[in-house]
Amino acid sequence: MYIQQAAWTVMLLALIGLVAPVAVAQSSGQSLRSVQTPQIAPEIVEVNRQYRRGELAAATAGIDAFLTKDYANPRARFLRGLILTEQRKTDEAIEAFLAITREFPELPEPYNNLAVLYAGRGLYDQAHESLVAALRANPDDPVAQENLGDVYVRLAIKAYEQIKPVNPSTRNIKDKLTLLRELSASADRAKSNGVSTTPH
Repeated sequence: MYIQQAAWTVMLLALIGLVAPVAVAQSSGQSLRSVQTPQIAPEIVEVNRQYRRGELAAATAGIDAFLTKDYANPRARFLRGLILTEQRKTDEAIEAFLAITREFPELPEPYNNLAVLYAGRGLYDQAHESLVAALRANPDDPVAQENLGDVYVRLAIKAYEQIKPVNPSTRNIKDKLTLLRELSASADRAKSNGVSTTPH
């Protein structure tokens, strides 16, 4: 299953003020952009440049050095989570985003990133919980809404796959399972080709 991560990462970087906010959907709730912090530190801007250029070792060193001075900064901590995700250090990225949700439960972005990481591991129940929390923080978030729909499809497939074929009525279940798998594959193809049903 494909859950929107690449476009979401761009949106999230915009929310933390690190890229132009053109693609950011309007939010009725609080986001990382609205967190009351001083102007973005030059170190964070430089770490973001390194991250975007794929210089992950330098970005890691820079963000870790910054966080020794200002660990409470949610923007810096979020960027650290993105770097860990890009490095495929999934356990550490999950812990980084979880820590942000514990201290800043009103921010939707870390929840959505958790959902992407959980779904990537096939942990759809945890992905569901994270997306519900993201939508509690911002009910109008189109990316979280779409990702939640994708997770529901995967949960439905999982539920139908567990039904044992014991009588003729299971033929309906097979048909439903086939339709759900086709829907999931079609959505994956559309997203991987850059087609999205939500505006960015």
